[in-house]
Parts: sequence; structure tokens; C-alpha cells
Amino acid sequence: LRGTGGVAIGVSRVYCVKEKLVKDSGVADEVAYDSIVQRLLSKQRARGVIVFGSDQEVAGVMRAVRRNNATGIFTWIGSDGWSARSLVSSGNEAEVEGTLSVQPQANPVKGFDTYFLHLTVENNLRNPWFVVEYWEHHFSCRHPSGPRTPYNLHHPHPCTGNERLSPEHTQFEAQLQFVSDAVMAFGYACRDMHRDLCDGKPGLCSAMEPVDGEQLLHYLRKVDFVGLSGDEFKFDEQGDGPARYNIIHFKQVSPGQTRHYNSTRDVDPPLVSVFVAMLVSQARQYVEGESCCWHCYNCSTYQVVNSEDSTQCVTCDWGTLPDPTHTICTPIPEVYIRPDSWWAIGAMLFSSLGVILTGLVMWVFFSHNSTPVVRASGRELSYVLLSGVFLCYATTFVFVLKILITVVWCVVSPPIAIHHYILREDNFLVCAASINASYMIAFAYPIAKNNYYISHHFPISHRRPCLSIHPKALHITTPP
Repeated sequence: LRGTGGVAIGVSRVYCVKEKLVKDSGVADEVAYDSIVQRLLSKQRARGVIVFGSDQEVAGVMRAVRRNNATGIFTWIGSDGWSARSLVSSGNEAEVEGTLSVQPQANPVKGFDTYFLHLTVENNLRNPWFVVEYWEHHFSCRHPSGPRTPYNLHHPHPCTGNERLSPEHTQFEAQLQFVSDAVMAFGYACRDMHRDLCDGKPGLCSAMEPVDGEQLLHYLRKVDFVGLSGDEFKFDEQGDGPARYNIIHFKQVSPGQTRHYNSTRDVDPPLVSVFVAMLVSQARQYVEGESCCWHCYNCSTYQVVNSEDSTQCVTCDWGTLPDPTHTICTPIPEVYIRPDSWWAIGAMLFSSLGVILTGLVMWVFFSHNSTPVVRASGRELSYVLLSGVFLCYATTFVFVLKILITVVWCVVSPPIAIHHYILREDNFLVCAASINASYMIAFAYPIAKNNYYISHHFPISHRRPCLSIHPKALHITTPP
């Protein structure tokens, strides 16, 4: 909830509803606060409520919570504008119980209390607002040297001059440290800038007339000093000051007695997020009509969350798979036959037996090269076939042991290794020729060789005729 538009967030799933508090609490009626609480109750899953507003506005919300019997349903997270104000908790102890709030930590500025308590109208003439606004309001009198304003018309008594500030009746601003740190940061930045640009000359030099805002920002980001409160001050890489916070928790210590506990924490930047809305492997899908509410859904098996748009899942390219967190696509390890694998050992044993048997047959052919049986079987064609069989068996060793391919083959048809994906989760490194029909060219050689041998060694008259007899063309004649 905010004075200009706020948000209530359910942490189990990120459900949220934005409600706007009435800006001026003086004209806000209780019906408006009741309507806000009823709309919050309509969101069954939104039970953690972050409220940005003043103490008057939040007190109205707590009264509406009590009227609508919603005490204990919501967990409130407060801002520094109301969480430390007694107006909210007074009379609403049951409604604010369990509230968590974070306030910037501010330590007292050393010496400021003593300095301020010794101020009078006579020794602080340089500040006209001290007389007109503060002194007359604090003592409810009208100072003779001050002008008549709408603020002092209702003060009938003049100031006597004997009024003095006392610690019992003077309340100091709790966050003066931020004012002093801001002033000192600009002071140190201007000093460093003057030292570098003006070479220590008194007054402003031409390089600082006028002061360049970009240059001043550069020096402002580099300041590092100990402030008047005793705390170190410097800006982080994002330009933010030190992250020092007081964590306040409203808790019931006994029936009818409620206290708030302070816990101080100094966090080095950068700050971590308050909670993780979804898992790393999940993408978000916004609820229709709500820009701050979303559901979380898992990407599919082969998808990762888009790094540029957390509402989308993108599919990994072939040859890659998502990592366990589904944030990046990682290459699939190459799968190929290794000499020490059982598949390779079995193939090489079988090929070795084939090489031995082929060599034995070739030795028999060479030993009986001139015999009628060998000549009748077609010696040349048999040698070609045996050589092909031998090479087929030897190919196993080429693939397994990665033997270099002959230079001739490299020149004629350089081998190309490509990634072949038989299944979505496989990545095989194979030769390009093994996944198409180009390897069948080798089968054409024995057929062409056989036709060439027949046409050159056998006359047409000796070739076996191909006779086709049609019944109607058959004529039987007898000799005369």
C-alpha cells in the first residue's frame, strides 16, 4: 500500500494487488480504509503486505483491519514513515503484532545537542527562520524583532528574552546524520576538485567557473571520510551510501503488553534481494491485468530461461542441452567408438578373423593361380572381390584406431566429420559420407568390371543366347 500506489505481495507464489491510500488523512473517511482492507481480503494468497505511508494513514488501515475482523491475517512490512511512530501501534497492538520494518540507522551527531541548546536569538542572527519559525513556535511567544506572520498571530505574549532551550523540552531530529554526511560529502568533493583543477590557488579558478556537474559527480563518487557521527561514509559502485538499517519487530511479550525490538545491521553493498520469487530454472508468466503479479512455470526438457526476457523459454540448438539450472545451453559430449570399449574390441576381433580368412583365401588363389579351377572362377574379378573384402575388414581398424586416410582419397574426396544427431539427446561425430548413399558407389565397380570382362573375352557367338518364344510365333515344318 502506498500513498501514490502501492503493493501487497504474497510470498508463496508471487500474487499481488496494488491499493492506493488516501493522500490526505484529514479528509479520508473510514469507509475508504474498509474498502482497501476488503480488496486485500479478496486475494486469498496475498498475505504479506508492504505499506508505504504516513503514520495517520497506516493507523486508519489498522482500524479498518480490526473492524473487518482481519486481525492476524496479514503480515505487515513497514517503511520508515510509520513503523517507529506510536500513533500506529497505540490502540492497534493486536493488528500490528508481528510487523517487520526496516529503518535507516542514524547515530547522533557529536556535539550538535550542546551547540543547539546554547543557541539564542542574539547569537543566531544569521538564521532568520530560527526566530520566525522555531523560537516563536517553541516558546509560544512573539519576538519583538521578528516580523508579524500568520504563524505568530495566535501568540499573544511577547518573548521576554530570558527563554532558553532545555534538553527536557527539546526534541532533536533522529536522522541528522544523513544531513551532515550529505553536506560533508559535497564539501570533500569540492575540495578535491579544487585541488586538482586550481592547483591550490585560493578562490575559484577559471576551470571551476562554472562548476561542471559531471566532474563534480566524479569527485563525489570517490569521497571517503568519517562523519560527525563517527561512522565511515563512502559511495558504492552504484552510487549508494552505506547500507545501515535498524530492523524493528513488533512482538507481544505478555498478554496486554506489546513492545518493538530493534536489531541493527550494517550490510556491505550490494544488498541481496528480500526473497527469491521463483527458481532459477523457471520463467515467469504475468497475471492478466496485473503488472506485478506472475506465476512461475518450468521450461521444457530442452529449453532454458531467456537471459534477456525472463518470461520466455528458448530451445537449445541441436548438439546442446540445458544445464541443470536451465540457464545456459551446454555442448553435448561427442560420442565415438574408442579402442578400449567393448564394442571396438569385439569389432576388431571379428575383423581380425575376417582379415586372416581373406588372406588365407588370397594365398590359396596365388598358389594355384594357373589351375583350371582358379582360371574358371575369374581370377581378376576374384582378386578384386577379395581385395574389397579385405578393405572392408580393414576399415574397422581405420575407424577405431583413427588411421590416416590415404593421400589419394584425401585429394579426390576430402573426408568431412560432422555431428549427427540420431536422437535429441545424442551427438555422434561421424563421416559425412556415412549418413547418405555415397558409399554405395563402391558396389558399382564389380558390376562394371564383370560386364567389361564378358564383352572383351567372349565373342558374341559364344555368349549364351537369350531366347524368347511366343506361342503364336512357333511354326513346325517337316522336310519335303
